Amino acid sequence: MINNATHEMHAKINDLISRNAILNFIIDNRNSGKTTQFKKRALIRNIKHGTITCFARRFEKEIKKLKKEFFNKKFFKVLEHDYPNKKFNKKDFKIKDNYAYYKEFRFAYFIYIKDAQADKGIDEDSIDTIVYDEFMTNDSRYNFYRGDEVKDFFDIFMTKKRKKADGTDAQVKIFMLGNRESYFNPYYTYFNLPYMNIEFTGIKTFRHGSIALLQLNTPVIEAKTDYDKKLQYLVKNTPLEKYWNGENAKALNMTFAKPSKNALIYACFDFGYCVSLYTEKSKIYVVSGVRKDKTIFTKKPNAKYKHNYVISQRDKPLFDMMRKYYKLNQIEYADAICHDAFMKIIEYIGI
Repeated sequence: MINNATHEMHAKINDLISRNAILNFIIDNRNSGKTTQFKKRALIRNIKHGTITCFARRFEKEIKKLKKEFFNKKFFKVLEHDYPNKKFNKKDFKIKDNYAYYKEFRFAYFIYIKDAQADKGIDEDSIDTIVYDEFMTNDSRYNFYRGDEVKDFFDIFMTKKRKKADGTDAQVKIFMLGNRESYFNPYYTYFNLPYMNIEFTGIKTFRHGSIALLQLNTPVIEAKTDYDKKLQYLVKNTPLEKYWNGENAKALNMTFAKPSKNALIYACFDFGYCVSLYTEKSKIYVVSGVRKDKTIFTKKPNAKYKHNYVISQRDKPLFDMMRKYYKLNQIEYADAICHDAFMKIIEYIGI
């Protein structure tokens, strides 16, 4: 049985697609049916148009997991619900090498971003969609990626967007699927997109309609049965509830503060998002922006700063005061985006 949330996801994704953007973001809570909808879309587009959808993930182990779980029960239930008159036989589906097949037809291709340089345009004429699943993730997985993830991803995009054999351009669309775990991600930063207020649900477009963003807040637990109702009460107001419904939900319970003009600057960071730390009255205040006349701490060399220092975990002693204030809960944030930025900084440094 398909729940209402899964069926509504179908309608909302179609609404997003109707905006005809090139780069599309879909942000929602975990297990809301995002990935399943694009598996289904890949199959139906192949049947109707002979196209292939490229499914991308960050690391090879994530692609292996995706391939293993690609044809799960949820996938077949969605097909049965949305196409009751078309009988799909499970025996007609298989994964072989880096492809998903329906009968003898390849309808999905798998690639991990770290392998971008090794992938040189397989099935350029057939791929019309790239789906990057779980592009928005927690801080440790961002930090584990070595290299420029955005550049690597768009290397894949440009490879797939080459001219077809008949001379026409391949009009490839991108769909970035993410969980509500963070205000930040390197793609928002790269395209200078604003962070989305956690309370916002709906569609916004940017860059003359070339980018479209759909943000949802689909309940993880639908109170349809007595068991579900009890489960809601079980996790209510616990960290587990916030985890299931998007970690950044904690920002709803935060209060924010800014330093006075007399505060002293402590450090400036640019990890793709810029924040400065000020000290005042035994507290550290985190605010947006950097002072370019100061040393700017970065993950990698940045030529736009005259005073640039590339930090690593070996530099942890440089930030002893920051570590002390953090442990004493003496950090104040100008807004939710500053809080999220600071969390990424302490994760990277290893505090």
